[in-house]
Amino acid sequence: VESGIFQKINLLEYRLRQMNNENFSRTHSDIQVLLPLIDAYIEIGSYEKALKHLKQFEKLQVVAQNKYELGIAYSRRGDILRNTGHPRQALIYYKKSLEGMHQLAQSNPENIRYKNNLAVLYFKIGRLHQNYLNEAEESISNFEKSQTLWKEFVDVFPRIEGFRRNLEWVNAVLAE
Repeated sequence: VESGIFQKINLLEYRLRQMNNENFSRTHSDIQVLLPLIDAYIEIGSYEKALKHLKQFEKLQVVAQNKYELGIAYSRRGDILRNTGHPRQALIYYKKSLEGMHQLAQSNPENIRYKNNLAVLYFKIGRLHQNYLNEAEESISNFEKSQTLWKEFVDVFPRIEGFRRNLEWVNAVLAE
């Protein structure tokens, strides 16, 4: 598995160099290359490299005014800050992501992707309050918001295993 992630990183870095050399259109390609590359670097704990690419990704999303992708970028930045011992700063970025996802979910209530990202963010914020900030009430409040959303998804989409698994996950955390 470990060599697989490094092969993936090498391939994505190669594709990124190719795109940069060809002045490739960045609208869709940055999502297909930069975001998986950022995720891969986070997965192996190479946060400096992840942050380097994340800054590039954020700039592209601000220029293109892609609220969804910018929200994803803020969430990833929160992950990096959390994993490098900066939970208060991580919370700032999780909340920035949450704000953007709320706006998107309100203006596009039929888009389940936005609501699912809200549930994921509430869960991340709950974990941050629980494991890093020792704020039990905030933790529970965020877990409950996540639980409400995932319960709604399971009720509406009972065959989607990921929603059911996430609901079981948050239920287990709340039962602790």
